[in-house]
Amino acid sequence: MLKRQLLLIVASATFTFSSQIHALETDQPDTVTSRDRPELDPQGMRASSFLLYPALDVEAMHDDNIFADNDETESDLITRIKPELVVESDWSRNGLNFKAFADFGRYKDNGDEDFDDYLVSADGFLGIKKANHLAGEISHARKHVARSSPNDRNGIEPTIYYVNSISADYRHRFNRLSFQVGGNGRMLDYDNVEGSQGIINNQDQDRDELLALLQVNYDVSPALSAFARAQYKDIKYDQKYDNNGIRRSSNGNQVDLGIELFPSGKISGEVYLGYVNRDYDDPVFDGIDEPIAGASLTWIPSGLTTVTFSSSRDIEETTVDTASGILSTDHNINIDHELLRNLLLNFNLGIRDEEFEGTSRNDDYKYAGFGVRYLMNRNVYLYFSYDYDKRDSDTQGGANDYTINETAIGVRVQL
Repeated sequence: MLKRQLLLIVASATFTFSSQIHALETDQPDTVTSRDRPELDPQGMRASSFLLYPALDVEAMHDDNIFADNDETESDLITRIKPELVVESDWSRNGLNFKAFADFGRYKDNGDEDFDDYLVSADGFLGIKKANHLAGEISHARKHVARSSPNDRNGIEPTIYYVNSISADYRHRFNRLSFQVGGNGRMLDYDNVEGSQGIINNQDQDRDELLALLQVNYDVSPALSAFARAQYKDIKYDQKYDNNGIRRSSNGNQVDLGIELFPSGKISGEVYLGYVNRDYDDPVFDGIDEPIAGASLTWIPSGLTTVTFSSSRDIEETTVDTASGILSTDHNINIDHELLRNLLLNFNLGIRDEEFEGTSRNDDYKYAGFGVRYLMNRNVYLYFSYDYDKRDSDTQGGANDYTINETAIGVRVQL
């Protein structure tokens, strides 16, 4: 417990992710989904200097492969109830916001798969001076491991885990030169779950993660900024050895060079090249040393269409067999189109490659989706979505392959 308290104290004095602070200083692009629609946007309820935005989603979803199985697929109908409350301050230079969200899922024929996820968070920022910004966030969440995750251990019920997180950012500007410093601390706690052969010990996945970051920007022009970014990540597992007798604690660095495009034209976002490394406590693992590249770009070809593209490469945690980690490379494109003022369309397409370092396993994912949102008025909208997800794994016999089709229809009520 003392170790966890110290982790929170250290993280609160450092940084989380660079884009959060830069967003305080630059206008965000006016996209199809973010632009104001005065006649359709919820008005909220005022409480002193805060605005409260309560909402409730009721959704029926059909999943044709709820266990992400390759051979014996089973479908089911899931009813999802998702209440939400967002509280926002309307102060001029400073801000304080709160959010509470829940997702209650109930399966028609497979009650053991029911889930009760939730998130509560608070975030805020201080405009200390025109050239200084300080921001932070704290959150607590309950989640469950998806059956499609390679880290799912096939319990009779889904594995439940909790995430406590705290982060802080500070940014200072010197004319064209600016820097950011900060950090993020996360604590993950997994519950044990009953399996076909008895209780499955999931506590070997409990861990503390600390990320520290320093970024320096130089504004080449009002529309372009070059940056250098350095990150340090430290991961400590609560148990020295996991269920397979492996020491999974690790630490590593990432260095990036890139550019940021501000939304003065049709394209905004960032592009970077870098290098990442990770060293593990267990001598059986070779360190991971890889070049990386990434991008997060928003293109607005017209007032009716927004195209976003993201590409990233990162090292993810896993307890699969003797893999030290998952080197994940993800590419995604998302298109939002305003067919009518109150009728919004969404298309997305992506691929992901997961290399299980230290093993021969490699998983390839293809995913796509389509959605429609009909804004009836400022208090009610209807939506429909379809998602396709396919995994091809080179494990023997295709045991980890799956194809999933999910279709959902719902209504959202908001004030």
